[in-house]
Amino acid sequence: MIRAVPAAGRGMAGQPADPPPYVQRILAYMESLDLEPVSTPGRAPADGAPTLVCVLRDELDRLPAFVEHHQSLGVRDFVFMDNGSEDGTREWLTRQPGVTLYQVDQPFGETAKQAWINHAIRQRDPGGWYLVLDADERVVFDGNTRHDLAALTTTMEGLGLTRVRGMLVDLYPPGPLVAPGADDDRPHALFDATGYTETTVRRMVSRTGGPRRRAFSLEGEALAPELTKYPLFRASRDSLMANPHHLFPYEANFESPCYLGILHEKFRYDFQPRIRRAVDEGQYWRGSLEYRAYAATLEREPGLSLEYEGSRAYRGPDDLVKAGLVESLNWG
Repeated sequence: MIRAVPAAGRGMAGQPADPPPYVQRILAYMESLDLEPVSTPGRAPADGAPTLVCVLRDELDRLPAFVEHHQSLGVRDFVFMDNGSEDGTREWLTRQPGVTLYQVDQPFGETAKQAWINHAIRQRDPGGWYLVLDADERVVFDGNTRHDLAALTTTMEGLGLTRVRGMLVDLYPPGPLVAPGADDDRPHALFDATGYTETTVRRMVSRTGGPRRRAFSLEGEALAPELTKYPLFRASRDSLMANPHHLFPYEANFESPCYLGILHEKFRYDFQPRIRRAVDEGQYWRGSLEYRAYAATLEREPGLSLEYEGSRAYRGPDDLVKAGLVESLNWG
């Protein structure tokens, strides 16, 4: 269930004539890059299917399921940018068919991450369809058990869309968020079906809500993580993935309904070690503010459960459509 609120900021009316400073920083960083893949696939991607691009570090436990899920949706061309993995991630990827692997040794940061992604896209095919995801994300859409991503991009082109809007759907387990033991294998099968807010802002259609806004705060300030993403898009020489949540120029960000659910499996058994690393390194937005809020909240309430009256079991994309979070598709 989504509550719409009046537009904030300039919305679509005030597009900047020149790239704003944060976009200029990405472009400048890209000029300094000299990245070449360390391994390339032996086969071409399936016609019409997007190339999946993912920046990652130490994600070996997630990777097999991540790759298998997106292969089931027709992805055959993967680009992974490994930023210093030490858990066997890089070695596993070199053995997989259809994987182009970059080894990126520079320090991580949001500007750097976006520059790496855009650099890889422009090296590969600056006019192709791309699906950009993190390793803890899986994309779903109405009808994805019968239709693949190639069919989806064809449908989007028929609608005149080059960017497809989605939303992060945080999945969480029943009971206490942090269970004792490192081998907690409870299914992450619950999601928030209510409590979301949607606003049109200068850069995109912004959607907030979910369990992170409900449950986590830092020094009395509740989190309001951005859930909107445009992970599926057709690249062009004139566009840039400027942020994990939107592309530049902004105009095309306002054309697509929310067709994609991005299942977000952040709250796994390794949640606390990842919090500690993110806080120690401070590489994420505002010195890893979100991760500091996780740490502070769990310290105050170690038995925290994310379940509430609006929790629903996730069984498939139909559940997101019924909750009003994702739009249905007319495959006819």
